[in-house]
Amino acid sequence: MHFQTINHHLILLLDRHVQSLYSERGYKSVISSEEISLTLPGGITKQVTPAMAVFGEKGNHPVWIVDIDVQSCGRQISFTDRIELYSKAGIKEHWMIFTKDHIVVVRKNEGDGFGKPVVYGENDMLVKGGIFPDLERSQN
Repeated sequence: MHFQTINHHLILLLDRHVQSLYSERGYKSVISSEEISLTLPGGITKQVTPAMAVFGEKGNHPVWIVDIDVQSCGRQISFTDRIELYSKAGIKEHWMIFTKDHIVVVRKNEGDGFGKPVVYGENDMLVKGGIFPDLERSQN
């Protein structure tokens, strides 16, 4: 129950960050209890329910997706397929938040899929600029 509360508050803070800095520029964040559709090459559509998705000003395609690891058994297997799906769908940035380990794994799309993941610990999150994505740059 403790981790559920932390996860909920964390997503609310990320949502508030996006709304305060980017909503006037056309970005919309969705805290997921709702499914979102991702379009893959070949016109295939898949439904996913991330913890949060941020949609860009140019349409209904998410530019940033956040998932939270709930520390269940086999967690890597369950997320490997999802990360591959996000890569194929052209998501610009993906965050996997591991609340128990106090880390955020960030993957950025390099044009042909996600590059090498970068792991941020607690100390990395309090530096100038932080780890938040540059949503304007993500649109290009």
